[in-house]
Amino acid sequence: MKTKSERLLGLILTIVIVVPSINCKQFSPNRDDVKFKEVQQLASTLPVYHDFQDTGGGNSYSKSMVASIHKHYRSNARCGDVKLFYSTQLTQTGWQLTKERTLKDGWSQDLGGSELRFEKGQYSVVIEYIGEKANNPDWEYGVSVVWDDK
Repeated sequence: MKTKSERLLGLILTIVIVVPSINCKQFSPNRDDVKFKEVQQLASTLPVYHDFQDTGGGNSYSKSMVASIHKHYRSNARCGDVKLFYSTQLTQTGWQLTKERTLKDGWSQDLGGSELRFEKGQYSVVIEYIGEKANNPDWEYGVSVVWDDK
């Protein structure tokens, strides 16, 4: 017959072993990738600047509290022209420009890059410009669509 402390220890061990193995995503708003599918839909309807050439680079991921799609483009477009294009196109469909900032590389060096963030509810569209001082970049512009359960 097990003592009370042995049963308690068994319960604690079960929790420590079983709970981490449960996929938390199954209990999140992104269960069955529902939010990721919404991000895919938004990304497919997002306007693309006329001079952007898709590099095939970027990535996507779907987790319990965040889902996103990131694409990379090559372009000689001026950053101001791209900003005007996306500001006009996105605000016409209810997106709000919530953040504009200078981007720096990993060593805090300013390469002339910038980021625009537009938001609508729990969704964001982020436009990145790597900067005119970047050395041999694989891409100049990045466009991301993100769902984030803040």
